[in-house]
Amino acid sequence: MKAFFILPILCITLLSCAERDSFASKILNVKNNTKGKVINHFSNGTIYEVYDSVDEDFLGGRFEFTFDGNLKQYSFLCDNTRASYIEHYLDDKIQKVEGSPIVYSLSSADKAKDSMYVKRFISTMSYKNVKVGYSINNREFVSVDLVDEAALNYVKSFEKFVNVSEMNRFLFVTKFSGVRIDSDKTIIFYDTLDITRRKKVY
Repeated sequence: MKAFFILPILCITLLSCAERDSFASKILNVKNNTKGKVINHFSNGTIYEVYDSVDEDFLGGRFEFTFDGNLKQYSFLCDNTRASYIEHYLDDKIQKVEGSPIVYSLSSADKAKDSMYVKRFISTMSYKNVKVGYSINNREFVSVDLVDEAALNYVKSFEKFVNVSEMNRFLFVTKFSGVRIDSDKTIIFYDTLDITRRKKVY
């Protein structure tokens, strides 16, 4: 079994009947829609793990199942040794969650002149009513429309180019708000990118 390194923790409870049915449909979807996925099996032929991958380094989701077919762990992998987010299960019930559902942050100054490109990946595996927004340099948060990541199960994203030609500092904060399906509690997370830009010397 692979071990993944991770950040600190959140917690715990059971699913209501309606939410359990909805969650069960998510798990069934992972098992049934395996085209283009990396799949490993137990000796009895049942699925051991499914990888959603957007590149050869396994950037994407990993679903691990028990011998009996129950979901044991869902994680989002930054590469083939590190996970940014892990959900642990017992009998398809969430036991604990590690990390933030803002599972991956991509930023680049090389895509366009005088601009920063930002893209954030959001896991919706165990959340409902997900809302995401961003703030630039401590301004008011602006809501975004998330789009599905075609290669990834229950991961959405947004991307944005920001003109930084007049900025000495670029502070980009992503805010996640979602209702956990196991506790029905609204959970909020933040992701921060803070860059000080050097002025050009002529």
